[in-house]
Order: sequence, then structure tokens, then C-alpha cells
Amino acid sequence: MNAPAARTYSAWEQYVGGDGLTVTLAALLALAVAWPIQQARWVENMPPATLVALLGLALAVVLARAGWSAWRAHLLAAGAGAVVVAFSALAMTPTFGVLARVFSLGRELDYWFSGVFTEELRGGVVEFGIFILALLWALGFGAGWYALRRRQGWSSVLVGGLVLSFVLGNMSGPTERWLALFMGASVLLLIHMSTVRRLVSWRARKLSFEATVVLSQSAAVLLFGLGVVLAISFVPTSEARPLRALAGAAQETVETVEGHFSRMFNGLPSRLSYKTIVFEDETYFSGNPNLTDELLFTVSGDRGTYWRARTYTNYTGAGWDTVEDADWVDMLDTEAPADEKRVTNEHFFRVRAATDTLFSGGLPVRYDRTAEALVPPGTPEDILQVRYGEGREFFPTRTNLRYAGAGSESFATPDDLRDAPLEYPDAVTETYLQLPPTLPGRVYDLAQIVAGGEENPYDQAIAVRDHVITFAYNLDIGAPPEDRDGVDYFLFDLRQGYCDYYASSMAVLLRTLGIPSRYVLGYASGSRQGGTGPFEVLDLNYHSWVEAYFPGYGWIPFEPTPPNAVEFGRGDTVVPPNVLISPELIGGLFAEDDDDDEFIGEFRPSGGTSLNGEAILYSFLGAAGLVVLVVWYRAWWRLRRFGVADEIYAKMLRLATVLGFPQRPHQTPYEYAAALGRQVPGFEREVDYVARAYVRRRYRGRGVPLSDLRDAQEAWKRLRWAMLWRLFRPASG
Repeated sequence: MNAPAARTYSAWEQYVGGDGLTVTLAALLALAVAWPIQQARWVENMPPATLVALLGLALAVVLARAGWSAWRAHLLAAGAGAVVVAFSALAMTPTFGVLARVFSLGRELDYWFSGVFTEELRGGVVEFGIFILALLWALGFGAGWYALRRRQGWSSVLVGGLVLSFVLGNMSGPTERWLALFMGASVLLLIHMSTVRRLVSWRARKLSFEATVVLSQSAAVLLFGLGVVLAISFVPTSEARPLRALAGAAQETVETVEGHFSRMFNGLPSRLSYKTIVFEDETYFSGNPNLTDELLFTVSGDRGTYWRARTYTNYTGAGWDTVEDADWVDMLDTEAPADEKRVTNEHFFRVRAATDTLFSGGLPVRYDRTAEALVPPGTPEDILQVRYGEGREFFPTRTNLRYAGAGSESFATPDDLRDAPLEYPDAVTETYLQLPPTLPGRVYDLAQIVAGGEENPYDQAIAVRDHVITFAYNLDIGAPPEDRDGVDYFLFDLRQGYCDYYASSMAVLLRTLGIPSRYVLGYASGSRQGGTGPFEVLDLNYHSWVEAYFPGYGWIPFEPTPPNAVEFGRGDTVVPPNVLISPELIGGLFAEDDDDDEFIGEFRPSGGTSLNGEAILYSFLGAAGLVVLVVWYRAWWRLRRFGVADEIYAKMLRLATVLGFPQRPHQTPYEYAAALGRQVPGFEREVDYVARAYVRRRYRGRGVPLSDLRDAQEAWKRLRWAMLWRLFRPASG
């Protein structure tokens, strides 16, 4: 008797049943992480991230097929990775010449490592490139090695997921496609590894199989995984006890790690679509500022106030600018206010927006990082703005700035300010009484009508504020005509506007009365969630106010904007000291504004993207659903092109193969049915009915009797459930 001829496998069967599909899926997983990193382009001259990951994968494939032991392969991979990363680091070092790059890189690494165990800031741009490329090399090698030699993909999925979570958290634009690609690659790799382990078991037992079986098993494993995901979705959230304490501890740990990371890689330019906040030397009257609800920064501290950003000295009629000879100096060369009745409060800022400005609660005093202050000549205590100092030559703005800043605020009472001396310092009057010669005379006249009868500067300031604050608040306005003075246009024609118009008008009116005053830009306090968390400052909290000078007490803030303004209306917005908005105005004149539906303009919700659990779940379900559709089509739907008897027998054969009991080449259908019946006790007759209908249709050359066909159909309905119950039980014999 001749031995059966060895079966010849097609290229597709060899690809699916061999290592081809395994390597492809491992490469897809590595590319799903490397590709967004390459698109982000965080570091200049960084080699292609996809190339580094694929090189690591290729080395793993070569060593795995060569039969290298694990320790030798990992040692060689570590050495090869070190060489690749070292050459990449030289390419990222901004110097000309190989030798110069080597020395420059050495100095850079020495300086960077010196800050690891201190609280000093480091730029860490090249170091970040080294770090991310080393991770990609390890991910590429690990994905290939563990898939081919260990037949598992969980370690690669976990490492890749951690790297990708950081990447997507710092990328601009939509991130869902990257997440979907990674989730799809992860699902395919994991279910394929499960199938491969079963194939290895079949080969060890000298059992035959079809290439399509590799895909057939995926359906059951995938459905089980979907059930686990759905079950997890019903687990109580971290807001419920006892998970709340664990969530709090985890969040604290994450924030600590983020803080150290931000400190050591402080020069890394983010590619997120953050709002950019830059305060130029000049500012102009404009129309609707189109504010959004985008989060700009958070502030932690005992109390809230206005968050000061920039002070302007000169009124131009079209807006404000800064005295020409103001200059940037080291913050250490400035002086803290020496006035009476002032207190210094410290706040911790975490700035999400892209900016160069360091905010402060009150007049800036000190910061816990290198900073530069803009001051007029000869007045080091008169700080107009503060910006970060380290690394400005590389990055004019930064995101994720974190710093502690101390600011000085006055607690002088109205009586103190009424009794303040009238002798102003020359440096104050020379700078803060300036007015353009084009200012219309009726502005001067209005100031005298409103406040000329008051006996002291404080009461004059209150009278001016109480007049300006009565104008209607409205964001939806147009800019003043080009030939009109902005303050004059607001006071006599427009008679409505927002904070820029109120603050500018009060400051100009005070100057016409001989009271030194200035225009300040920044943000209202924002909202404090739960009354104990940090203040969340949004784009719509943009604000401007007035500071007037009182000898002996310094600069005192005043608030001329109505309390129904948008910047005051989010959550538990804090009202600063009562010199800003008097209690009688809040409880009296504007008491009706709380229920007023008058249109005051609008702000727009921000259009940024966010990465959350719901998006992850939907992406996973979408990728999983696609795999289920492919498996179902290939394993079941395509069988309908056969006759009913062939279809039922093929489905029984494939499900049995998934159970680990395929038909052997030498077995006839009846022999196989007898053997299969022993694997499903109690259903031997059902197996026989299916086999009998198949044999009559396939080998006897005539149609299957309708009675046999119906018996086979009814038998399959009962048999398939019995076989599914055994799906995750080990096959015998």
C-alpha cells in the first residue's frame, strides 16, 4: 500500500501557518507606537522612529531563527541598540563635526545627570530623544523575540501601551486613529499568539490542520476578550468607596512622576494644540475676543486672587504700550515692594497653555526658578512682567510650565488709603501720568464732573469706578473706528463693552485727575472645584483691571468691570479684596443681574481633543468587531457556497479543529465521526447524522434524501452547542 503523498502547502498557508503572519503582526504593533512619534518630530534631526523599531524587530527575527539562547540574544540586542542610540544622539546634538559632537554630547549628558538628584531644571531635549529611541528599540526587539520564541504578545502590548499613552498625551490634532491602529494591532497579535500556541501543540501531536483554522480560532478568543472588556466597564468607578483612596494615591504618584519628568525634560517643545498666550509690548482695543472654555492653567494655594501677567504704562488712544527704555533683568536683581500693609502669598502654577509668562497673585516678588523681569530704568521694584529665563534662546514659549510664585498684595483699608500722603515719587508720576495729546477734552471734563468734588484720591478713584461700572457689559461689540480715541468712544458713544474698555477708561480718567494709574492684564481667579481643589483658570477668565498708586501703600488694584462679566461667572469665582468691587455694589446695584437674561456676548467651547476611557473602549470594540466580521466571513459565511450537507460537515470539522481535534489525513468521514463522537459523549448520533449526509452527497453521486438532510440540520443545532461548551476544555486523545 502506497503511503499518502505529502501535502503541498500554498504560499498563503505557509505565511499564515508559519512565522510570516507572526512577524507581520509584531511589526504592526511596533509601528503603531513608532509612527506617531515620528509624526510628532519633537527633537530636531532625530532618526526615523519607525526605522529604529523595525531594526530592533529585524534583529530579533534573525536571532530567533538562528536559535540563539535568550541571554546571548538579549546581550547582543542591548549592544546593538546602544550603538544605534549613540549614533542617533550624535545626530541630534546641534554641533558641526563628529569630534565636536562627541564632546558636546558628553558635556550635555554630564550637565543633565547632575540634576537628577537635585531640584534643578534641565532642558533634556537630546536626552529625551535618546530615551524615546531606546524604548522603541527595546519595543521592536521585544515584540519580535517574544512573539517568535515565547509565543506571547502581552509584554509587547503593555510596554507599547505605556509609550503610546505618553505620546498621544502630547500630540496635536486627532489621536483616535493612532489609538485605533494600536488597539487593532494588539488584538490581532494577542489572538494570533493564542492560536499559534495551539498550532504548536497540534504539530507536536503530528496532527494536520488547514490555514483557515488559524483565523477560525480567533472568533472564540476575541468574543471572550470582548466579554472581559464589557465586564470591566461595569466595575465601580474610582469615585466610589473603597476605590477612591486607591485612585487618590495613584493620582498622587502619577503627578509626582510627571513633576520629575517635567523638571528633567523641561525644554521639550510640546506639539499639542495648546492656546498660545504671549503678552506683547503693545495691546489694542478690539472687538469680540472670542473666548473659549479651554483650560489654560491651574493654581494651588490658600486663597484666590487675580493672576497678574503684564502691566502697561503708556496710553496711546488705540490701546496701551510699554515705556521704550524698559529692559529685561535677572529677577534676582529686582526688589520686593517696601510699602506698608502688604502680605506675600505663595501659589503653585501648572500652566497648560504655551506661554513665556510667569504669573503671580499680586505684585511679583520671587519664583522658584530662573526668571527675568521687565522693569523701567532706575526702578527695579516696578516689575511689569516676568518670564522664564532658562532656555529662551531655544524655545520662546513653553507648555507644561510648573513653578511656585510669590506675590505681594495689599490689605490697606479704605481709611488707610484716604489718609495716604499726596507726595508721589518722581519715577511714578513721570511714567504713570502720561496721556496722549490727542485725548479729547471732554474726557477731562467728565472726570471733573464725576470725581472733581471728592476730597482725596481714594474717593476720587471710587467715584470714577462707580461711574464706569454702570455701563452695560457686552462681549459682542466691534472695535473703535480708526480715527477715534478708544476711551472717548467707549464713554460717550459705545457705552458698552468688556474689561479692556472698563479698565482703560478708569485708568485714563484717573490720570486726568493727577492720580498715577496703570492698565494690568491677566486672568480672574477662575473656579475652584469642591472648594478645596486648585483654581482652574480658563480662556474665558481673561481679564484686565486698574492699579492706582498711593504713597506709602504702593499699587492698589481697582475693579471697574461689572460683576456679571463672563470672567466672574464660572463656578465659585473668587472676588478679590473689597477695594476691587465694593460689597454695596455687589449686593445692591447689580443684585438683579443674577437673573437677567440680557445678551452680553458669547464665548465658544474649545475644540480640542481628549483621550478618555470611552474613546479607548469604542476604538477597541471597533477593531474587535472588524476582526469578528473577517473571521465570521472566512469561517462560516463562505461555506454557504457549498450544499447544505457540505456546509454542515465543514462547520462541524472547523469547530472540532478549534477544540484541538482535527480530521487526520488517513481518516474517512465515518472513522472521523466515530472518533469525534467519543469527544462529545451523548452526541454520537448527532455526529453520525452529519457525517452520513455528507458522505451521501460527496461520495455516492446522488442527492441527499430530504429526511437525512433534515436529520443532519437538527443534529447540528444540538451538536454545535455541546461542542461550544467544550471550547476552553483541553481536548483528549
